[in-house]
Amino acid sequence: MRNITLILAIILVGSGCASTPAYKDPNVVYVDEVKVTTTDGKTHVGIFADKTFQYNIEQNPELNQITLDIENADSTYTILPKVAVTDPVLNSITKEQTFDQMGMPVSRFTINLKSNFPFDATQTKYGARVEIASAIPADTGEAVAPPPPESLPTDVAVAPPPPGAVSVPTIGPRVVGLDVIEFPDKSQFIITTNQPVQFSQEKLDKKFIVNLTDVYISENLREFIDFSSSNYPILSIAPSVFDSSVSFEMALR
Repeated sequence: MRNITLILAIILVGSGCASTPAYKDPNVVYVDEVKVTTTDGKTHVGIFADKTFQYNIEQNPELNQITLDIENADSTYTILPKVAVTDPVLNSITKEQTFDQMGMPVSRFTINLKSNFPFDATQTKYGARVEIASAIPADTGEAVAPPPPESLPTDVAVAPPPPGAVSVPTIGPRVVGLDVIEFPDKSQFIITTNQPVQFSQEKLDKKFIVNLTDVYISENLREFIDFSSSNYPILSIAPSVFDSSVSFEMALR
């Protein structure tokens, strides 16, 4: 029998290599990668996901920033590009994983510019493309028109939580990702949190239990995960919530 390793990871916003979650919620958009290309004097920022998504995009002229928000999206494993210091348009591209009132994930991507360059945004089959001009138009005394409204769904209202809904904390420890990675001689069960958490673990016959205290987990991560059709030594993972504690019960082969 292969060994099972538990890893509790604290997520840090950054760039570099990323893995793909073994389990994907079909109702969540998983953002895979952000790419930057330059053609004909324009910079193209492409945001690629596993399915088509709706987004809201705004420009902050005072901060030289363009922010793009994707509702019901997970950017935990998103690969960000490394922007060169000599890039004439971009300073950096960052990501932020937050949650809405219902506990569903919301991903924000911030494009930090070196000046208040005009842009245009379009939706693609697997994401969105932001086209940034490398020159500021001459001042004609008229305001530069924003991108076409049809490509910017800014009028999406966030519905209030239904009566009796559980209040979602805006700060504090929370589980933001679950993953199982298979190696030739072992398997790793990774619980990703946004802050350090207290936990305990218990090994029983054909069962392994991990308990986290004083932590929140969103609804989309509370579902039963079935690995019976794979060759993982883990048959299934059953999350349970008790007040402010979360338990993960793993059934083993």
